[in-house]
Amino acid sequence: MILISVIILFIIYFLKINITNETDNNEKIIYQIKYFESELTEEINRILLENSNTNLIEKDITQINEAWNNLILDLILNPKIEKQNINNIREELNKIIISANNSNKEELEENLINLYGKLIKIYEQIEYNEKYKNTMLIKYNLMNSFKLIKNGKWIEAGEYVKNASNAITQIFNSEESENIYNVNLAYISVKELENIIDMQDYDIFYIKFKIAMDNLNKI
Repeated sequence: MILISVIILFIIYFLKINITNETDNNEKIIYQIKYFESELTEEINRILLENSNTNLIEKDITQINEAWNNLILDLILNPKIEKQNINNIREELNKIIISANNSNKEELEENLINLYGKLIKIYEQIEYNEKYKNTMLIKYNLMNSFKLIKNGKWIEAGEYVKNASNAITQIFNSEESENIYNVNLAYISVKELENIIDMQDYDIFYIKFKIAMDNLNKI
């Protein structure tokens, strides 16, 4: 009887260790994903909004790859993450390097935004925080909308802005929303973009897009 009790305690002990290790690993991955997302968002916004020179682009692309390198091993070892999602990001990073080396800015914008979309799928598999996921979706949709507007595609851009508006409404209406002041600011700034789509004024959209993305980074 004593032996059985000892064995049970031994099993419980190791189960607790495994649970603790898994929790610590998940927290580490979530932190790294959020860092990677922050770096990627900053780079996408800069390339969308500015006429960046090739040397500066190459430096920032290197930083993005380094951020991914710090994350990839933990993702591979985590059973929750589908390996295909990891491979998709690898492939997109390779495309980004090629488009940057070719100084193809339009293709680079496309690849970076696609990478952001693939990062959302990784995040969904490791943690399901509705507010953070929706914030990423809003940014993703606004990035796509601005890219389209630069090419005069206002109708297509309007669909992405509508998606962003729906997602910010979910955050706004959530009873669990924290930091309500900044959520309100983000809500107003995203909703304003819907009105500007109807106006089809690039200069106004440019300014309001910057404001909306800044506000989204604060929630």
